[in-house]
Amino acid sequence: MKTLRALALVLALSLVVPTLLTAEERQLQFGSGPPGGSWIVGVGAGTQLLNEHMKGLARVQMVSTRGAVENMRRVALGELDYGWTHVSTLFNAWHGTGKDFEGRPPLRNFRVIAKVDEQTQIFVVLKESDIHAMKDVAGKKVAMGPVGSGSETNSRNILSALGLYDKVKVFNMGFAAGGNALGNRQVDMYSSAGVGGTMPIIVEISQKRPVRYLGLTDEEFAKVAAKYPYYAKHTLPATIPGVQGYDHPVSTLKYSVYWIARPDVPDEVVERTLALVTEPANRERLVKAQPSWRNLDGDFSGIAKLGFPLHPAAARFWRGKGFEIPDALLPKN
Repeated sequence: MKTLRALALVLALSLVVPTLLTAEERQLQFGSGPPGGSWIVGVGAGTQLLNEHMKGLARVQMVSTRGAVENMRRVALGELDYGWTHVSTLFNAWHGTGKDFEGRPPLRNFRVIAKVDEQTQIFVVLKESDIHAMKDVAGKKVAMGPVGSGSETNSRNILSALGLYDKVKVFNMGFAAGGNALGNRQVDMYSSAGVGGTMPIIVEISQKRPVRYLGLTDEEFAKVAAKYPYYAKHTLPATIPGVQGYDHPVSTLKYSVYWIARPDVPDEVVERTLALVTEPANRERLVKAQPSWRNLDGDFSGIAKLGFPLHPAAARFWRGKGFEIPDALLPKN
C-alpha cells in the first residue's frame, strides 16, 4: 500500500504543468503510456527527476498517451519532445508498414537517444483456465491493450503470425481494465508487453485469483520470427516477484524499447537529460519506481542495420561512456 501511495505521488507531481518559464528554459512534453501500465510510472518518475535538476534549462511535462504507437506518431509530428516506443513501432513508422502506419507517408522526423530496455511479451490466463497452450486460445476472448499501444501491435503481430488473430474475440482495453477483466473472468487471456515479466495489474489481480503464463513452442516462435525479424526468443524465470500462481519457466519473446526525441531538442538538453538519468544515485531512485531504468544505455547494435538516426548529442554522450556508435545511425543532416 505504501508503494502504491508513493507511485501515486510520483504521478501527481509529474502531471503538474510547469509555468513561468524563463527565457532560457524549454518546455518539453514527454509521452508515457496509459494508466495501469508500467511506462506511465517510469516516465512519471523520470519527469519528476528532470524537473528537479534542469531548472533554467528545461521544464518537463509528462503526457499520458495510449503507448508506443501514439508516442511514435506524436514525436515524429512534433507534438511531443520525448517518448518511449518499441522497435516494432519504429520499424513500421520508418517504412510506412503495419496496420498502424500502412498507407501513410513514412515517419522519419525523430531521433533515438537511448535504448531503454527489452520487454517481454506475456500471455496470461487464470490458473483455473482450460487454456494450456497458444492453440487453445482459438474462440476465446483476449484483452490486448488499447489501440495506439505497442502491446496491441505486438499482440496482433504474434497472434496473426500463429494464425490465431482472426479466431479470437479482441478486446482493445487499457492495461488496468484488461487485467481487471481477466480477474473478473470477462476475458480469457491478457496479452501485453511486460517489464520484469509482468505488469502492475497482473501482480494485483493474482493476489486474489492466481494466474498462469502461456509459452510459445519452438515452432511457434519460428513462425513469428520469420514474419517479424525484430523479435528474439526469451525465457521467463521460474518465479516472478509478486505474481501468484506462476511457478515454472515459460518460453516467450522479447523486443527492445527505445527513447526517441524530436530532432530539434537542443543538444545541451539531450546531454543533460541523459547525464541525469544515468547518474548512479538518480538511476537507483528511478529503478525503485520502474525497473526499466536500470537497463537504459547506449547499446544500439539492435538497430545498427535498420538505419534509425541517433540525436547527435546522444551519440556524443554514449561514445563518452564507452559505447560503440555505428556510423550508419548518425543523422545525415
